[in-house]
Amino acid sequence: MNINKRRIFISMYFRDELSIGQYRNSYHWGILIRPKYPSSHDTHAFDITNGVRLDGKTMTDLNPNRDWYFRLNEHVNPANNTHILGGIMVGKVPHEVTISQIEDILRPVPLPVKDAVPKETCVTWVKAAIRALQEAELVEKFDVDGFMAHAQDFANKRMAKGGPPEYINYTARVM
Repeated sequence: MNINKRRIFISMYFRDELSIGQYRNSYHWGILIRPKYPSSHDTHAFDITNGVRLDGKTMTDLNPNRDWYFRLNEHVNPANNTHILGGIMVGKVPHEVTISQIEDILRPVPLPVKDAVPKETCVTWVKAAIRALQEAELVEKFDVDGFMAHAQDFANKRMAKGGPPEYINYTARVM
């Protein structure tokens, strides 16, 4: 039995001035796949963004219209990200499931629609991604809206407390 099974976390990130003042309680959300005992560069981060997308050669912005796009960052070390507040475990990945298979579940999740009412963001995408992972039986069944309220409260407390990222368990399983 492998004691370093990969976990699925919903991650929240501080957004500089977009997370304080009149915008407080506004975070970037994503999904981390990481082992129980992470070492450097063994975590995979999935998210979406409508931010700048630089061409590596010309350094020009490939996303001037600020369209939403999917990102997979492989072999990252969350400890090197100064904006991560932490994560909430929502499931475990069976040994036979690959990162490519998880990407195949997450990539088709609809991206936010620009100028939609109500507004769609990375939060909208994470909610839909959780449901897709639930359908694939990688994430436990729970009320997603209730979870999101819990996660928002967790992020608010992490912002107020400061310090290194914290990871907590939302499942009935051992973390």
